[in-house]
Amino acid sequence: MSRLKVKIVHRIPGRLRVRLSRAPSKVDVFLDRVAKHDGIESISFNPVSRSLLAYYKPSVVSSTEILLRMSIALSADHNNKTVQIDESHDTRKMVSMDYYSGGSIVVATLARLIGVPLNTLQIIDYNAGMSTAASVLNHAWMEVKKEGIYDPEVVSVVYLINSLIKGNYLTASAITWIATFGRHLLEPSQESCLVKALEVSQDDDQNYMDVEVSPVVDARKPSSSLTLIVHGIARVVGLGPVKKHSLIDQIKHVSKAHHNVLEGVDSKPSPIYMRLEY
Repeated sequence: MSRLKVKIVHRIPGRLRVRLSRAPSKVDVFLDRVAKHDGIESISFNPVSRSLLAYYKPSVVSSTEILLRMSIALSADHNNKTVQIDESHDTRKMVSMDYYSGGSIVVATLARLIGVPLNTLQIIDYNAGMSTAASVLNHAWMEVKKEGIYDPEVVSVVYLINSLIKGNYLTASAITWIATFGRHLLEPSQESCLVKALEVSQDDDQNYMDVEVSPVVDARKPSSSLTLIVHGIARVVGLGPVKKHSLIDQIKHVSKAHHNVLEGVDSKPSPIYMRLEY
């Protein structure tokens, strides 16, 4: 039987929607388990799409904690089976202008290797520089339309323009292109974590849940050496590392904030002891 999965459909402050691979056996009990927490205003289940929709107060409870509660409750509902949490990322797709500028840099490099005449080489270098600048600015405009704010990588165009003024076309174009688009290409399209909840009964009739959380290692993830190279090149144009909290980092934060003990997901709120394996 396939693994239980909880897929994040979308989450914005105050609203979280996830899709379950399998419906809870007792929906009312499941919803009651998850909803018993301060800050969760409402939670509903759509049996057709197998989706859960929760409204909450971000100042009281985080979406990650609600996500954990859903996963733990689903694991308990299905005899403590492991639950996989999946979060897809809307990675930036490269457009034709980006490919053109990258190709123009490759052509300019090859032109040097085969000894193209200087006048022609200058035109090719100029094309590489201008197309890269146009591509980065287009990138900024697309980010503004989508997110309301430009991506930090676009400041690399300042480095490029300064270099173009000095006549350094090819090297500056290559560095700017990699710094702007390289980190987007290395970002994972999906992150996953495994959650396994085990209900433990003690002799003194006190119960608790032992929850183990571990990240799923993606074999397709770019090597750390390649990532270091791209980030090193980004530093050349004055870009520091972009701090993005991964799914496992968010879960670590929740666990640390509660000293590894969460409020229970049962009618008798037995404590949940978190064990993060990484």
